[in-house]
Amino acid sequence: MRDFGSQILHAAFIVTFSTGIAFAGPTAAEKCESAKNKAAGKYALCRGKAEAKAIRKGTAPEYTKCDSKLDKRWTKAELKAACLDTVSAAAIRDFVTAGTDTIATALASAGALPECGDGEVNAVGEQCDGADLAGTSCNDLGHLAGALACDGTCGFDATGCNSCASFGGVKQGGSCWFLATATDCNAACAAAGLSYSAATATYAGDGGTLAHCYAVMDALGQTSPPFGDVGDTDCLGNGSIAVSGLGCVVTGPGFPLRLRCTSTPTNASASHPDIARACACE
Repeated sequence: MRDFGSQILHAAFIVTFSTGIAFAGPTAAEKCESAKNKAAGKYALCRGKAEAKAIRKGTAPEYTKCDSKLDKRWTKAELKAACLDTVSAAAIRDFVTAGTDTIATALASAGALPECGDGEVNAVGEQCDGADLAGTSCNDLGHLAGALACDGTCGFDATGCNSCASFGGVKQGGSCWFLATATDCNAACAAAGLSYSAATATYAGDGGTLAHCYAVMDALGQTSPPFGDVGDTDCLGNGSIAVSGLGCVVTGPGFPLRLRCTSTPTNASASHPDIARACACE
């Protein structure tokens, strides 16, 4: 068994060795994050205390001091360190207030905290809840049409949504495209059970770009070759076309060309017997 002296020497060695190790402290950003988390927590606690005091006294809660302290702590944190976040004191105040108000409401009656299954999108992580889809549709999720639903975990169920392919179209640039041969876009979209989309003009027509026009035609199988690329042209000045508002088109098999009519705004009703149009439908 070691004597007392050797134990002292051993302990001294450990202390000497450990003090020579440099431990990295928190970065400026971490200091800011820490201070702001602490400030947000204290704000929530302050509001809870104000609620409790008001209940005991039978008065309305007073949050002025809570708000003032949060603003000071938030500003102090941002002045002392380089913060990575862009969250303002006003924004965090509104966010925390929503949470504390929910708690106060639940405790003031036979209510309950927000949760999946209460029929309202009000809990963290919920996309939907029952019939409440938070204003979201199949189209918002990148589908063409159909009925969006909500599953038992309060997540979107898109099995009732229809894809562009299910209507016989091709997806390009976020829209569903069809080739309207010798007819207009209104008729082509209606034949697919859909409606004309402004993307016909804004993406591939006169309001879009030639590159988009070619990309749509590639997706529709109208590739070059065998088609020749003409580019942007004044279709009204071409005697063989002379129809306004066609947009992105391909000409007939006798002289197959890909071009974009830019002389007049692209519209839904333009058609030509020897030309096929690219039509976006929704």
